Amino acid sequence: IHVDRDMDFVQVIDRPAACMEPGTVLSGYRYVNGLGYYRVVKDASVQYFMDALRKGTYHLEMEYTVTRSGAYQSGTALIQSSYAPDRVAHTESIRVQVK
Repeated sequence: IHVDRDMDFVQVIDRPAACMEPGTVLSGYRYVNGLGYYRVVKDASVQYFMDALRKGTYHLEMEYTVTRSGAYQSGTALIQSSYAPDRVAHTESIRVQVK
């Protein structure tokens, strides 16, 4: 995540491909590399909630287990400010081939 200005109350939603299951299924608060966030693991997405996201570049990592072979389309990841919903961005979807 590259943030060009300080933001408060930010939400990130990650939607993996249908063949992927989260490696960690426990929701809870995490503090990694100077970034504190609450992570919610759901069936079709993983959501991250941050009280403050200061100007800079951040990396969120999540392990997934591949459950089936085949061709899949990944979902998009979305970042949005909770109090300024017009401040939103998303990634592109990619094709995933599992052999």
